[in-house]
Amino acid sequence: MTTPAQPPSPPPGDGPVRGRDGALARLSAGVAALAAGTGGTWIVEGREGLGASRLLHAVADDARRRGVRVLAGDAAAGGDPVRAALLGGPAPVTGPDGTPDVVALLTALQGAVGRAAAAGPVLVVLDDLHRADAAALLALRVLVPRLAARPVGWLVAVRTDAAGTDVRDVVERLRDQGAEPLHLAPLEPAAVAAVVADVLGPDPGPALLGLADAAGGRPRDLLALLAGLAEEDATTRRDGVLVPRTPDVAPARFAALLQARAAALPPEARRLLRAAGLLGDEVGFAPLAALLGVPASALVQPLRAAIAARLLDGDGHDLRLPHPLVGAALRAGLTAADRAELRDLALAAVPPDGVPTPALAGVVAAAAEPPDARAAALLRRAAEALASRDPARAAALSRRALELTPGDAADRSGLVAATVDLLRDAGDLARARALAAAALARDVDAADQARVRLALARLVAATSFADAARDSAAAAAGAGVPAGVRAQLLAAQALAEVMAGDAAAAEATASRARELAAHADEPTAATTALTVLSMAAFDRTDWDRALALVEEALAVTQRAGGAEHDLWAPPTSWRALLRSACGRTDEAVRDADRGIGLARGRGQSAAVRLWHGTRARVLLDAGRLAEARDEADAGLALVRPGEQADLAELTVGFVRCRVGLLTGDGSTRHITRARAARMLAAEPPSVRSAGAWLAVLLADAEGDRATVRRQAPALAAAVDGSGPAMAAPLDVADVPLLVRAALDAGADVAAASAVRAVVRRAALAPAYPVLTAAALHARALLAGDPVLLAEAVERFALVPRPLPRAAAHEHLGRLLAASDPGGAARHLEAALALLRPTGAAAPIRRIEDALRALGGTPAGPAPTAGPTGWAALSPAERRVAEAAADGGTNRELGERLHLSGNTVATHLRRAYAKLGVASRVELVRVVRERHAAESDDA
Repeated sequence: MTTPAQPPSPPPGDGPVRGRDGALARLSAGVAALAAGTGGTWIVEGREGLGASRLLHAVADDARRRGVRVLAGDAAAGGDPVRAALLGGPAPVTGPDGTPDVVALLTALQGAVGRAAAAGPVLVVLDDLHRADAAALLALRVLVPRLAARPVGWLVAVRTDAAGTDVRDVVERLRDQGAEPLHLAPLEPAAVAAVVADVLGPDPGPALLGLADAAGGRPRDLLALLAGLAEEDATTRRDGVLVPRTPDVAPARFAALLQARAAALPPEARRLLRAAGLLGDEVGFAPLAALLGVPASALVQPLRAAIAARLLDGDGHDLRLPHPLVGAALRAGLTAADRAELRDLALAAVPPDGVPTPALAGVVAAAAEPPDARAAALLRRAAEALASRDPARAAALSRRALELTPGDAADRSGLVAATVDLLRDAGDLARARALAAAALARDVDAADQARVRLALARLVAATSFADAARDSAAAAAGAGVPAGVRAQLLAAQALAEVMAGDAAAAEATASRARELAAHADEPTAATTALTVLSMAAFDRTDWDRALALVEEALAVTQRAGGAEHDLWAPPTSWRALLRSACGRTDEAVRDADRGIGLARGRGQSAAVRLWHGTRARVLLDAGRLAEARDEADAGLALVRPGEQADLAELTVGFVRCRVGLLTGDGSTRHITRARAARMLAAEPPSVRSAGAWLAVLLADAEGDRATVRRQAPALAAAVDGSGPAMAAPLDVADVPLLVRAALDAGADVAAASAVRAVVRRAALAPAYPVLTAAALHARALLAGDPVLLAEAVERFALVPRPLPRAAAHEHLGRLLAASDPGGAARHLEAALALLRPTGAAAPIRRIEDALRALGGTPAGPAPTAGPTGWAALSPAERRVAEAAADGGTNRELGERLHLSGNTVATHLRRAYAKLGVASRVELVRVVRERHAAESDDA
């Protein structure tokens, strides 16, 4: 009889077995009993690649350490595992006539085991039982119960996805006879993380663990992936954490494993997987059927094969790639012929001049090779269709269209301009700038150059208003510029001029742009020009006309098909700011809520940044300080170094500092000082005025009268000249604060100048209470007149802006302190009642001190860092808390809510503080209790 073969070589990976603690514990207990003389049978069941061989090898090593003899064989080459383990090889046992003899085989097997057991306990290890032939299976079926009284253990591994009827029957019989089943499932995340650390090193980061998810918890695939990463030196350490260098590239070893698995499938399944690889995230029943040109019913069998091979996931309603790396591996295996076939199929699926679905456009983008004018035209149509709802994707398709467009194509520069605009809308300003510069370096005609310069001017405006105005003016003045493009250039110039603070120049330029736009039938230019004219009218305090012009701009947008996404300064954003400045706060908040929701829903990064600033300013005016702070933080998180310098300073930067000063956030003062200095050194007058106002607010809070005296004259001149442009901060409701600070600092001339300016403005628009109240308030402070100030208080009651109204009450209370302490206390209490819901801790503390000086006790709660409890959460904090209770990382929550991960973290941190919790687990408890209470109330 042949001596049993040596045990098989261990499968890849010689570290500890991870994620199988329960199975190892049960098998270890069985081996211990076997070493003591009690046999048993254990059946390890699971799909291919789940680590059964590695588990069997570990158990065999454990048995040897306990003195148990192990009989095992290597049947990996396709032989019979029973013969390999017990007879030393796969050779058949035959009778006298040379035919297979089951009786002879059974005798040989029993003799091999019996002789081994005579010397002590024996563990028979049978891996891949599905490879056994019928004779060996029958012998095993008889042999196990026959040797039950001997110290023999049987450790059997069965692939559930490959076992035939005969194998399943044997397994069922062994179970009936007392065999213990152990089912292997994919590894849990903690076990996967442990394997990653074993192979690649400690502290694997989330990105690397996300890459490991491509293995689906299957140890064989995981080890192939990790071995590939190690071979290619594809990981590195950042801040002590192990991260992948190229998270979207499948290592060659892992790709080869998946490609081999695909190659073993039937032809139709292989063809389907080639299509699925190019479809990527867009894979689904309908896209696959459209691309392959077959009915969905024809995909059923190929899909089953692909899903069984774990190269696709599906549940009958949904279909997807298991992981982006699987798609990357499938794409890496495509030949040039495969790509050409898929490109032709995708083009054939779209009617001539039709708009392709995003899925088909993605296939063309991935499969076409330049030059390919037909593919470029299709991608351009797809980008135009996606521009309003997904500019990032539209920009990617437009860039690919450029790559495929022949260099001498007549409309290449027009495509460049469109791509620059899309990249700007998507927030990719660096790439947009580089593309425009490269296009202008080429020898193109005047019309094409003008189109590119228009796109570049819109882009430059994100960084510098003055540069954008100059560039637009220079391009508009060029010869050979089409009328429609010239109108758009003039409109861009006007908008940059008004944002820079030159309202008179902006009005003149906008009037020219409006006239030319009407002649050229260019609605984009017309809308922008009307918006600028509205800003200029506001600057002149012709507020009725300002409101009428912005409504006219919106009407033009609607008549043009609602193409507001084409405008880099949507009139809706200006209308929200205009309404807020005019005292129509509730309408402004509704505008801002709707605008940011639309921008997020469409994925328009540039528009989202614009709306963060708009909404932050509107919420500040409404006295909703916590929400204004959150909105400003969200906007600041999206600002990249060197981008949006002027606009960011005027909007989110200013609001964040202003809120910090109002809420008494000590950490804000250093930031405010630095931001004010930066703004004071800027070129645009509007930014310098904003910086001066921040400097005055900070100096006033710190008692720095010299700085107030130095900056007050310029601010008084700003009140007398340019008013708020877009989101510029010094509006009429701020003027009394400037007057009071200037008077306290001894800058009486500046204070008087500001008073004259605001009184003049109030006379021009007497129908607006916010303006007339501010004028009364400023006059009263200059004159020290409590009667005038009482009129201002009454007038402010008509304006839904709590902060200026509270300031009027406070100042009146201070004026009355000497002559009417009781009246003074009543007005100070009224100011506190207005301020407490806003969380403006700094003025609250100041007013409470004034009340105590009068001998009174402030009513209401002691000042805190802010309100607490569920009701204290802002709508944004509430949305994030609700989403977090459903699970997901900050990045996943951000994708779901169209926020950045940093913004989600900020909202969660504030929600934790207000709810008094310290972890996500506690947050989930609070949210669930809230839901339960609401359900009970219902």
